[in-house]
Order: sequence, then C-alpha cells, then structure tokens
Amino acid sequence: MLYALVVIYNDKCENSKTLESLKNYNKNINIIVFDNSNKDFNNKEFCEKNNYLYYTVNKNIGLSKAYNYVLKELLIKKNGYLLVLDDDTSLTKKYLDEIIEKSLLNKYDILLPIVKSNNNIISPANTQFDCRVRSVNNINEIDKKNITAINSGMVIKLSVYNKFLYNENLFLDYVDHEFMRQIRKSNFNITILNSEIIQSFSRDEKGSLASELIRFNIYKKDFKKYCELCNKEFYGYFNILKFTIKQCLKYKTFKFFKKFKEVK
Repeated sequence: MLYALVVIYNDKCENSKTLESLKNYNKNINIIVFDNSNKDFNNKEFCEKNNYLYYTVNKNIGLSKAYNYVLKELLIKKNGYLLVLDDDTSLTKKYLDEIIEKSLLNKYDILLPIVKSNNNIISPANTQFDCRVRSVNNINEIDKKNITAINSGMVIKLSVYNKFLYNENLFLDYVDHEFMRQIRKSNFNITILNSEIIQSFSRDEKGSLASELIRFNIYKKDFKKYCELCNKEFYGYFNILKFTIKQCLKYKTFKFFKKFKEVK
C-alpha cells in the first residue's frame, strides 16, 4: 500500500502542481491532504469530490506537526509506504511508476528521487558535521554514510515511524534534514531512484519585505535549533549571520539584522 501526503498552505488544492500530477494515480496511490491554511479555501469539498483523505486543524501548525498528525491519526499501524510531498512539485510518470514498483518490492526503508531546481541537483545531498548540507553536481558524488535529502518526493516505509517521528521543535526548515540525520544514525536501508522530479524552490524567488521578514524569523529559529541538535551551535550562529547580511543587502534594509539580534 502506497500513501501520498500533500501539505497545502493558504491555497486551493486545485492550484497544486503536485495534486495535478497525482490525479491519474488514484487506483495505485491513496492520496491524503493536510491543509495548513489559516482560512477556508473549500479544500475539504475538493478532496471529498476526488476521494482524497482530508485533515486540518484550521491553522498553520508547521510541517513537522502536520506530518505527525497524519501519522498518528491514520498510518502508524498500517503496512506500506508514505510518499511525502510539497504542493508545488512536478511529478513525472517515470517517477510515479518507479516508486509504485519499488514499494511493491518491500525491500527498502527509504526511497529518494533526484530532485532538481533550475537544473541543479538539490536532493539528495551530502552532509558535513551533520548540520552542513553540501549539494552535488553528479549523483555519483553521494556518500551514503553522510546522505541527506529534502522531504518532497521522499518515500518512507511506515515501519520506520515506529522508531521515531518528525521533530516538532522544528516548524518548517530542516525538518527533512533532521529526519535524515535520524535515518543515518539508525542505519536504515536507503536507495536513490533513477527518476527525477522538479521542485519549485522558494528561496530562488524574491517576495515582499513583510513576507520575507516572517520567513526569515522561521528560518532563524529552525536552523538555530537544528544546529543545537547537531551540537554545532557556533556553525548555526555564523551561517544565520551570513544569511542576515545577504538579506539586508538584497532588500536594502537593516530590518533583518534587527530580527537577527532578537533573542527567541
């Protein structure tokens, strides 16, 4: 049994690239939507019409809590695999056919696609000192002992979640890399798929100053906590400072530095 979990945030399900990619695979994949929106976009009605399972708590509780909510409510006692997806990922027929085939083999704990953004490989990647994510130019450069990956497109055997769930101290950023850090520590069986998927990477886009300040605050808290979990607090401080300077120059304001100085 293969389940697909799509997290929606402040948008209509019908606008999701991911759900559009999945619509012809209902017979092979059980689709679940967790709606992290702060207001009603009629997503419940859309999901009922398309026979998708739908969950919401009518506010944004973050990625880690959304994932764990669904796992605790539905999946933890079942056999099979969970496909984790953002709402803006373009999935190919080759990728979907491959994960269905590989999940039926019941051989691997973690299936990782090759994820690209702007023709660059963003996942999987290597880690250094647990907390530093280093991208690769060629998939042959991946070191399985130091492998990490982003959430979207990852397929996880449900029995993995009997050992640990997602770390709810992280709201949005590095939820995936902390999960993969636990995977590495537990020596689960990981395979890299042959197929590729395309991911829209939000940091490549320039948003409004107000939205970027909110996003910066989330990143600052999450990355600081992630580095604490890795016992690399100084690395976290240094890299948040670098990102702060970059954002100040990009938006020509010191407001990011004021956020940086806030102790949370």
